[in-house]
Amino acid sequence: MKFYKHYESVLQKVSQRLKYLHGVKRFLSKNVMIVMINSYVHSIIDYGLDIWAVQTYNQLKLIQDKIDRFLIAFFLPGIVRRTKKIYTKMIQDIDVSTLWKLCNFSSINERINYVILKNLYIDYINDRLILSERSKDKSKPLIVPPTFSSQIFKNSVSYKGAVLWNDLPKDILKEKIGYEKYKHKVFEWIIAKRDNVYV
Repeated sequence: MKFYKHYESVLQKVSQRLKYLHGVKRFLSKNVMIVMINSYVHSIIDYGLDIWAVQTYNQLKLIQDKIDRFLIAFFLPGIVRRTKKIYTKMIQDIDVSTLWKLCNFSSINERINYVILKNLYIDYINDRLILSERSKDKSKPLIVPPTFSSQIFKNSVSYKGAVLWNDLPKDILKEKIGYEKYKHKVFEWIIAKRDNVYV
């Protein structure tokens, strides 16, 4: 149940599509590049994301790094022409999240969190969540996180979902707001946490 085959398939498809985009990037405007990444790369990543992306940090980082290197090559082509040693040192000093913001992209980790929290809210408004007794004390609905300690389990949707849900601000969960309003607030919250999220 690690969905490693699906992960390998995503990694391979993302690599192939980015390789093609590298070949034509000099002919693309910024807006066309954004559409191409969303259509040909993010669509592959997003399909079943909350299921297959129960991988380790380093495995997901492999995919994110490929996208980040493409963005650096697109916006900062002069860096790519440096020697490998200089290039490696220079890209370590680049805050790639500024390029995500420029393109209105979110990282793989941010995308996973968003999908998990969207699905949890559907369960919440349909009264399918089992809430903690501490919910009344904290003035917001809390989920009891599962108590397994293995790293595989901590990568699971149920564990991540409980931790993320309980971390949401009170104003998002204090009342059952509409689904669209909830999604908007959750997306803003996830992006606001970006300084502490690297994948």
